[in-house]
Amino acid sequence: MIYKNLEPFLIGGLSSCNAEFFTFPIDLVKTRLQVQGQAINKCSGKYRGMFHCFTCVYKEEGLKTMFSGIKPALLRQATYGTFKLGFYQYLKKMLFPSDGIKKKQENFQKYLNIFSILSQ
Repeated sequence: MIYKNLEPFLIGGLSSCNAEFFTFPIDLVKTRLQVQGQAINKCSGKYRGMFHCFTCVYKEEGLKTMFSGIKPALLRQATYGTFKLGFYQYLKKMLFPSDGIKKKQENFQKYLNIFSILSQ
C-alpha cells in the first residue's frame, strides 16, 4: 500500500529525468546559438543554424560534449519533478476525492478558506 502512495513521486522523477536527458543536447545547441547572437561582431558567427551547430559540435568536440553538464541537470530534475508531480497528484486526490460531488465541494471550500487565510 505504501508503494501506491509513492508511485506518483517515482513516476514524476523518472519522467522528468527522461525528458531532461533527451532534450539536453537541444538545450546545449540553443544556448550556443544564443551566445553567438549576443556577440558584438555579428559577422563572425560560427554556426549558421541549429542543424549546423549540432553537426559542428559533434564533429569537432564529440558526443561527450553534447551531454557535458548533464549530472547537475538530472539532479535538478530528479528533485523538482519528483516533488512537483508527486505533490500535484497528492493534492488533487485530497482536494477532489472520487467519493461524490458534495464531498468535493466541501473539501474545495475548506481548502479555499485555508488558502485565503494564509494569503492575507
